[in-house]
Amino acid sequence: GLMITSDSAPKITLRLKGNRSALNTLNESNIKIIADLSRVYDTGTLSLSYSISYPGNVPESSITVMDKSMEYISLTVERRVEKQVEVIPIYEGTVPEGYLADKANAVLDYEAITVAGPASILNQIDHARINVDINGRTSTLDDVFAYTLCDIYGKPVQVNNVELVTAQPGEVKLLLPIQQVKKVQLALNVIYGGGVTEKNSQILIEPASILVSGSEESLADLGDTLIIGEVD
Repeated sequence: GLMITSDSAPKITLRLKGNRSALNTLNESNIKIIADLSRVYDTGTLSLSYSISYPGNVPESSITVMDKSMEYISLTVERRVEKQVEVIPIYEGTVPEGYLADKANAVLDYEAITVAGPASILNQIDHARINVDINGRTSTLDDVFAYTLCDIYGKPVQVNNVELVTAQPGEVKLLLPIQQVKKVQLALNVIYGGGVTEKNSQILIEPASILVSGSEESLADLGDTLIIGEVD
């Protein structure tokens, strides 16, 4: 439930004394500085003591530490939290006239993602935004998008150390149907009789036309007029 959020690991400079063969064996990559985190139970800025570990072929008794650049390691510890945030597509541009982007029926493979990290950062995250360019598009969009973690105002949340925050999954897939649309007039089959003719009657349909979407072939088969019933 806790995590280290210090910007970087501290560097410690050691001044060592020992016999020539032991000192020639040592370098900054084979000396380990070890701090025990098992007794850290709370958040805040902590000062921890540390121990020095030398390679196995160098006896600790053969080395004397003459000086250290710091006696304690300073660490910042914060509460680690996890939550789910909604994925929100932001559509940019417009499809050409005569086409419809069916945003109401867009499908995301993940409608929410799981983020984890310091409470101070996660409290700012409201949603994950994907930017979707549909400008001039005439066919269904089926693609994978990276997202941006945003606050409640839609602004990206600044994370100084990106390793502090994890998010799963790393990308989301969006399926956005884009189809051709057509204006179709509505009409009735009318059977006149009993003194009623086209000249002494009037039929009003509200709405007079509808917009339909579909494939180019199906819209061509539909024609320009749709008969919706019969009046005797």
